[in-house]
Amino acid sequence: MKDIDKSIEFYEALANLFYAVSMSDGQITREEKLKIIEFVKKYWTVTIDNENSQEFIYQTLKELIKNKSKPESAFLVFKDFYLNNKKGFHQDLLTRILIASNAIASSFGKKNKSELIVLNNLMLLFKS
Repeated sequence: MKDIDKSIEFYEALANLFYAVSMSDGQITREEKLKIIEFVKKYWTVTIDNENSQEFIYQTLKELIKNKSKPESAFLVFKDFYLNNKKGFHQDLLTRILIASNAIASSFGKKNKSELIVLNNLMLLFKS
């Protein structure tokens, strides 16, 4: 089985999750964008089919922002991908996703109610 975090689809789903976390309150701040960049560089920079994984994430985020996608819909994209590929999500990967999502939510002051709801839904998803 190919590592889940070596697939283009994973990076697109991850971008949807980060969008859902950062846009849950209706706006994406500069601090949230910088935090996304920080964690993408830290955890998810690989080459896939001669392309950089960062570009898949950033391009997906740009499209979500341009299309003014609903954060709930973006979360469902990640959720569907996770449920369809659950076996490929090892504990270390789940931990990195939770750490990054938490950091994004905390990057602009304290976490607000909408961000806490998304984070709670993510934790419940990973426990299912």
